[in-house]
Amino acid sequence: MKLVVAVVASAIGGLLALPLVAGGTSGQAMAGCGDVPRVLDTIRTLESGGDYTAKAALASASGAYQIIDSTWAAWSAAAGVGTEYQHASDAPPAVQDAVAGHQVQRILDEYHDVSYVPVAWYYPAAISHPALMDIVPMPEAGNRFTPREYQSRWMTVYESKATTGTMVCGPVLAGGEWSLPVDRAFIDAKAAVLSGPHHDYPAWDFGIPVGTPIFAIHAGTVDRVSTWSGNCYGNRDGCVDKCGTGLTIEDSIGVRWIYCHATRLTVSLGDKVVAGQQIMLSGNTGHSSGPHLHLGIRINGVDYCPQPLLLALYRSSTPSTTDLPANGCVS
Repeated sequence: MKLVVAVVASAIGGLLALPLVAGGTSGQAMAGCGDVPRVLDTIRTLESGGDYTAKAALASASGAYQIIDSTWAAWSAAAGVGTEYQHASDAPPAVQDAVAGHQVQRILDEYHDVSYVPVAWYYPAAISHPALMDIVPMPEAGNRFTPREYQSRWMTVYESKATTGTMVCGPVLAGGEWSLPVDRAFIDAKAAVLSGPHHDYPAWDFGIPVGTPIFAIHAGTVDRVSTWSGNCYGNRDGCVDKCGTGLTIEDSIGVRWIYCHATRLTVSLGDKVVAGQQIMLSGNTGHSSGPHLHLGIRINGVDYCPQPLLLALYRSSTPSTTDLPANGCVS
């Protein structure tokens, strides 16, 4: 049985700002733009066997997601649906799905890692207090697993429910062949940066918070990865890799798309990726003066200006790599 204490309703927003402590799953932590339907299916399977009318014997948890009454009141209000129901089990399946889905998306939006979901669902206090990961919370309420054990079990079920195909999370345009590299809202806030010059060679820099999901602009194969987590700004001679943590994707016509300065990659060398697929989380690694995405486009060894292509994508036009300039974008 899931332990969802009242603290979830009032403090989950604060918990979500904390650093990762919920490591130690048996499977690889899935980077998380988030397959919300699969996450919900996993929760239902483990919490109730998919029974939307289920009621816990030793607590007020009920419904397919085993949400206690006080938490249901808070989550349904946040989701804007289901507030007329006192118990989760009173709500129709579609309403339970909507309320649970809203909360799952909040977790994924903040952490970008689906392995946080089971901990937040089972015992959220363990996110901010790592020692609690290995203690069974409130066994008198029927709990049998530590948060780490529950997380491991949850991730195994989640991975078993994977389907064929690649999850696309980015703002895809032009028939699915192209995507903006970040969520459109980030660009809306400072669209003028799309045409801003790079400091010393044709490329593009975009300042964004650490941990922002970065998406593949165009399909291709991950041809190079770098995983250096240090920062060498102001000391080029000390750079192990100026890109820091980053990767290069080569598309079907040989264009090389270079993404740098991440905190973590979410794809691996040799992976085939599609437009809009999350490939990394932004950061401040390598030769970087502050958290940002560095984007380069290289064709036959020549660096080209990404700015015209990005402007076309932002304007929902079909871009092209055949007419990009090799100058005019350097300050």
